[in-house]
Amino acid sequence: MQEIHYAARNQVNWRAAIRLVAKQICSVRVVEASSTNMQIVSKNILQTDQEYEFRLEVPEINGLGQPDIILCRVVCTYVILSGSVYRAGLSFRGLTEDQKTLITRRSARLTSHP
Repeated sequence: MQEIHYAARNQVNWRAAIRLVAKQICSVRVVEASSTNMQIVSKNILQTDQEYEFRLEVPEINGLGQPDIILCRVVCTYVILSGSVYRAGLSFRGLTEDQKTLITRRSARLTSHP
């Protein structure tokens, strides 16, 4: 399988939640993020080509203060079983330019510091 990235993804450790098709809300962990897509780790399997409601917490760089919350829609592009969890690729749908910039700046700062 080959995945095309339109923007470089950076390693992160962000909290998020996804509403499954059955309307169940599940916590997930974002492990890579860019302004166009991300990779998550989830205990629940997602369906490829399915659109989901998504809530992303983008923390402050210094870890102080409240995280910025982004409510959006995502589409699952792939799912891989990895041990006892699933890794899934999600593409953002309908982010504003400000939201894209926020994700890019916060994720890039995490990888630019040792």
